Amino acid sequence: AIGSGGTYAGLFIGSKAFGWNVKVTGFNVCYTADYFKNRIGNLITSFLQKYRWKLKVNLDKLDIIDGYVGDGYARSRPVERELISAVAKSSGIVLDPVYTGKGMLGLIEETRKGTIGPKEKVLFLHSGGI
Repeated sequence: AIGSGGTYAGLFIGSKAFGWNVKVTGFNVCYTADYFKNRIGNLITSFLQKYRWKLKVNLDKLDIIDGYVGDGYARSRPVERELISAVAKSSGIVLDPVYTGKGMLGLIEETRKGTIGPKEKVLFLHSGGI
């Protein structure tokens, strides 16, 4: 889930710095994917300049999927609340209605659509929340 862009930027830079062949995908929980591509691109560029890293990154590879903001930041809909409840009951994992609930909904829906393939290995990062 992307709420400010900082975690995504760090994961993206880290994956490149360590040479991991992974795709970092994010689901924005506010604003738009284009807004966050610009914001995260600026965060990455600023970091690389500030710390004088010579790391080559292709900002065109930022993968942010729009469509899961719902009714807006910190506003959850019944579909998100039902998902949060179902995940908690089935796994004991508690998602929050602001970030991780929307991110998980995006992951499930994009898997159903085929955007995320059935043979892809997926790691969902639960970075906190209330």
